[in-house]
Amino acid sequence: MNTALLPVLLPLVTAIACLLWGRPSAARRVFVGLSAAAQLGLAAVLVARTFAGETLVLAVGNWVAPFGIVLVVDLLAAVMLALSTFTGLMAILHGFAELPARVEHPLRLPLVQFILAGIHLAFCTGDLFNLFVAFEIMLIASYALLTLEADDWDVKQAFPYVMVNLVGSVLFLCAAGFTYALFGTLNFADVAQRAATLAGDSRVTVLALLLLVVFGIKAGVFPLYYWLPNSYPTLPAPLAGFYAGLLTKVGVYVLLRVFGTVLPHDLTGVHTLLAWLAGATMVLGVLGRCRAISSAAFCPTTS
Repeated sequence: MNTALLPVLLPLVTAIACLLWGRPSAARRVFVGLSAAAQLGLAAVLVARTFAGETLVLAVGNWVAPFGIVLVVDLLAAVMLALSTFTGLMAILHGFAELPARVEHPLRLPLVQFILAGIHLAFCTGDLFNLFVAFEIMLIASYALLTLEADDWDVKQAFPYVMVNLVGSVLFLCAAGFTYALFGTLNFADVAQRAATLAGDSRVTVLALLLLVVFGIKAGVFPLYYWLPNSYPTLPAPLAGFYAGLLTKVGVYVLLRVFGTVLPHDLTGVHTLLAWLAGATMVLGVLGRCRAISSAAFCPTTS
């Protein structure tokens, strides 16, 4: 089996096994913990192999690009896999310490693994439409996990998260269609080759702006981040750390991948806009968080 498939296959198989296992138990937790540790070990192996100069490529179903889906693990993807598997393992272990197995929701661990499968597919894919599929796997599981253990008030806080990301998914489909109409392919490598011949074309600039909006929503870039403050805090602590550490970072990774290796490098205006938005996100995001903490500290409590 090609190693490039394992980062996606392992969490997917683990999630399905947990669903079939049913009721939470200590044995189920040991199984998930061992799987998470194995995923981290696999990521470490991939980092070592790609650091040595190897790039793992798998043409799924033996369909060659650009007609089939291609999985590619280079050094950047391997490093992101290592970070995501480490974060996932820490969140899972924190969850084990937070609650005894007998009161754990039976769907918590399977949904965490489905989210990891979607995240890892996003890191490994070399195709724009398969990236859309990866985002949908990740987001659908995250919608369920966000509301799984929520009360009536917390469920309402999840509505902006769901709606904004649904809009982002629609825009993503439009961007994929526009990309295919412009380049005749959705494969990242082929798009990069053909985009180089269209340097300076206004249509490429429009596509870049559309992708900036799509992935900016996923990354929580200013001013598209207003859904974040009220959604993540509704989660239990280990899941909130899991969401904050991974979900928006997938959007950041895709921005880096698309604007760094796929689209032409002469999009100076779009790159400048992205830089300003990134700076505004860091500054205003921190100020907004400080304001939320101070409001909570001085807000009178009721008994």
